[in-house]
Amino acid sequence: MEKRKIYLLVALILAAAITGGVFASTQISATTEVTVSSGNVFDVSATLDGAKYTSNPSWTPFKNTAGSITAGGLYVIDPKDYTGKMLVTIYLNNPKELMGCYSYLNMGLNAYGKTGENWNADAVGDPVYLTLTNGYVSFILDSGTYEITIDEGSWYCINTEDAERSLKPKLYIDVKQA
Repeated sequence: MEKRKIYLLVALILAAAITGGVFASTQISATTEVTVSSGNVFDVSATLDGAKYTSNPSWTPFKNTAGSITAGGLYVIDPKDYTGKMLVTIYLNNPKELMGCYSYLNMGLNAYGKTGENWNADAVGDPVYLTLTNGYVSFILDSGTYEITIDEGSWYCINTEDAERSLKPKLYIDVKQA
């Protein structure tokens, strides 16, 4: 009887291991400061030529001051011939370093859909906030070309030492079939 239980347990583990790798999804990832990768389904680019915003968001922090973020573009997503929904997730890659320099950093992200030559902000609705606390935001977009932007935001700076490493947020985007 004990051998049957052991054989059953081993068979279940093998079945789980074999079928666990069968799930397939298509995705593409890019970072805004370092590289842009593209896959078979989506093109994601940090190049903003022809986009709503042709420059990145910016701000100038000083120790013990609060301020706002100047709007700018982050990424352009082109789904090529894909006609389904897309799950877009933007991650904050260096929250630990940023927490040493900001008591808060709130970035209002939006997605502008392109219709002809016009960019429309109705894709997400109100801005979705990426903060030091949540670390990532996700939203689902219909098929189409989109620019992911920071439209608004605020911060309070508590430290400006080691500015190259700590004051700049490092963002990462992941686009998958939804």
